Amino acid sequence: MQQTETGIIQEYERIMDASLDIICTMNQDGMFTRVSRAATRILGYSLEEMLGKPYLSFIEDADQLSSVTMLARAISGQPVNHFDNRVRCKNGNLAIIRWSANWNEAAQLLYCVGRDATEKIKIEARIEESEHRYRNLFHNNPLPMWIIDLESKQFLEVNEKAISHYGYSREEFLDMTAFSIRPEEDRGLMHHLDRVKEGANLVHKRRWRHLKKNGELIDVDITSHQIEYNGKPAALVLSHDISERVRLEKLKIEEERNREALINSTSDMIWSIDSSYRLLAANRSFIDTTALTSGVSIRKGENMLLEAAYPEEHIQYWKVLYDRALTGEAFHMQSMDIYTKPGQEIWWETSFNPIYEGDQVVGVACHARDITMNRSYQSELWQLNQKLETAQKLAKLGYWELNLETKELFWTMEVFSIWGRHPSNFQPGFEQFMGTVHPDDREEFLTRRARVLNGEEELDFQHRILLPDGSIRFVHEKGSLFKDQLGNVVRYSGTVQDITQRKLYEQALEQANSELSERAEQLARSNAELERFAFVASHDLQEPLRMVSSFLQLLDKRYREKIDDAGRQYINFAVGGAERMKKLINDLLEYSRIEHALGNLDVVDMMQVVKEVCLNLQEAIADNEAKIKFEKLPVLQKGNYSGMVQLLQNLIGNALKYRSEAPVSIQISCKEEADQWLFSVKDNGIGIESDYFEKIFIIFQRLHNMSEYSGTGIGLAICKKIVEQHGGKIWVYSIENQGSTFYFTIKK
Repeated sequence: MQQTETGIIQEYERIMDASLDIICTMNQDGMFTRVSRAATRILGYSLEEMLGKPYLSFIEDADQLSSVTMLARAISGQPVNHFDNRVRCKNGNLAIIRWSANWNEAAQLLYCVGRDATEKIKIEARIEESEHRYRNLFHNNPLPMWIIDLESKQFLEVNEKAISHYGYSREEFLDMTAFSIRPEEDRGLMHHLDRVKEGANLVHKRRWRHLKKNGELIDVDITSHQIEYNGKPAALVLSHDISERVRLEKLKIEEERNREALINSTSDMIWSIDSSYRLLAANRSFIDTTALTSGVSIRKGENMLLEAAYPEEHIQYWKVLYDRALTGEAFHMQSMDIYTKPGQEIWWETSFNPIYEGDQVVGVACHARDITMNRSYQSELWQLNQKLETAQKLAKLGYWELNLETKELFWTMEVFSIWGRHPSNFQPGFEQFMGTVHPDDREEFLTRRARVLNGEEELDFQHRILLPDGSIRFVHEKGSLFKDQLGNVVRYSGTVQDITQRKLYEQALEQANSELSERAEQLARSNAELERFAFVASHDLQEPLRMVSSFLQLLDKRYREKIDDAGRQYINFAVGGAERMKKLINDLLEYSRIEHALGNLDVVDMMQVVKEVCLNLQEAIADNEAKIKFEKLPVLQKGNYSGMVQLLQNLIGNALKYRSEAPVSIQISCKEEADQWLFSVKDNGIGIESDYFEKIFIIFQRLHNMSEYSGTGIGLAICKKIVEQHGGKIWVYSIENQGSTFYFTIKK
């Protein structure tokens, strides 16, 4: 048996040593008990240098916590797969090892396999960086780009330039095919695309005509590379709008055929003069516009600065410009037409280019374009930018960016404004910034900043800053981290907002709430004292009332023969008043005891409550020949049994007391709502006027004389108190001479 075990161990060790991965075992204290020879090759340590040593002593400090967590999870019986950490090699380098671990309860050992993933992770990082660059190249490319399905020609993705240049939204593009942006007569050519092999790629290059959303037809050079996208063959297409180039090519060809037709093909003004200011050539637009604005029809060969034809200011203005170009200076300028009518502005952008013969300037070629509309757009854009800047100032929101390697800090002007500083006298940097943080907030700021940089929390916190004049402002900072290909944080940026006014308001509100809470506590103490006073006062009144009633009854008994009928009537009135006072005091005592009597809330079966109430009121129910109906009532999870009995007994008792001539009918029902039970007690009694719906729940409020209906006016006040102590509300709806329905809610 021992030989067998020895053979198994030897075989196991041979397997370990033959493995290209690190195979090891650890005890529950994290000490290496066996290590394969691959560790020597990968990490550089001898087996003796690792055996009996703690696993964590070889782990990079930054990965200690995650590695401890991995060991604890594995030893607790949870298998660990593909856990990466950095292990210090003997030569000082760091190796990224990908671990899998499983705890063997019988052997009390942790079996681990570690694979050297250093190169793989570097490759993955390079691939990720490459993909990131590709995405940036695709989405930020200055030329339109898209990806289409090779079979269906469906658009799969487009970049922002394609969206802005063609006029279609992203959603519209993704609903179209490549056929959709071709004029109808060109679509048949899409079925016969010529591709050539360039290296390992199939490439299609051709000039096409495309349609923009606004119907504009443009000429484009297409370069299409076959790629794989989401596992399917696709084409990555680059579109270069060469409409202007094509136009110029056509213009050049047209110029060779007919120069005059060429310069007349544009609405821009094109003309040229010689060194004596004589007109060499001009297009129709120049001739027509000059005649329209200046009133002079100029012809080729005529002097452009003829005093007999043009005003002096015109001659001086153009002579200065022509002379600049005749000295060899090429320039362009924007100017308002000097012939513009009052209230009207026409702006031109004019180019002046010297015409050379050898090294000598012999003339000037001019090109003028009406930019009135562009100027209008620029003005509108400037106004919009001003509004945006104003909105940012109103929001007190600025942008910042910190380079963690150079410690350079960039602020927008709004940040300078929030800090009460100006770029001319304050150069932002991290140390300078920390000097502006309130001293009481600096430690917390640095602590939270460290947690942000470690990825433990988001960059989202508030702190105070000191302004140059010593005043304090509250700011709220939010931002994002940016990492390099190795996962190291190199910079982070975000926004900062001045929240001083909001914080001052919150502080004022907090102080007001504190004062309100203190007032509520004072009111609670006052109410408790009033309840104790009512209890004591009501209790102490019992004895005098008993004496008054007893002595009056004794007086009536002993001196009945000597007292006339009026005297006996007075005695009866006094005794009746004392009895009513006694009843009133008892009800008051009962009202004051309710809050303490209910005690803890427990499970209450409302069906049982109704049955007990009917038993308590059986004589009154029988005397009134009343019919009490109740549906299936719920079991309350948080209620007081005696309180529920008293509540329903008071409501049903009132229905019996304030009955009409009709046979008494009482209906009890309940409806379940989201977080409460809604009960109703409906009768067919005399009803209540709507003006008294709120009044009847106030203590000692009565709607009838004692001669009509007995009672102290406390019953419904007691009901209200019981319901409110159960977290509910009570109210009534009634129609005179038709009956009343009392509603109350009980929280679940």
